[in-house]
Amino acid sequence: MNCNWGLGLIRSDMGAYGGKDSIVIGIKKLYTNVPEEYYLSQNYPNPFNPTTKIRFSLPVPSEGGVKEVKLIIYDVLGREVASLIPPLWGGKEGLSPGTYEVVWDGSNYSSGIYFYQLAVENFIETKKMVLLR
Repeated sequence: MNCNWGLGLIRSDMGAYGGKDSIVIGIKKLYTNVPEEYYLSQNYPNPFNPTTKIRFSLPVPSEGGVKEVKLIIYDVLGREVASLIPPLWGGKEGLSPGTYEVVWDGSNYSSGIYFYQLAVENFIETKKMVLLR
């Protein structure tokens, strides 16, 4: 079964890495149309229990793929609790342009405010989300 969907060596069912208790249900490319600019959507639902979806868009990359794509979740004290894009995604191939969705499971985290940040090339945006138990 070919699961590449335009991401080089990445399988569509690949999880993420991060804190020892991080759980990511999946990362998938939603649309192949090329967005005009970087965009980070508000997570949905928000507040959430225990899962939420985070969408982001990547425009036409410079030279062969968007290299350093980071989607990181921080607690209210600014500590990194999860990194939702594995380091391989920022490798030689890069991510292709399009809109992506990450489903994050906060089952192993306490109720509270969390921040998620998309950092790509010279674009950084941070948004707030609330986990309610």
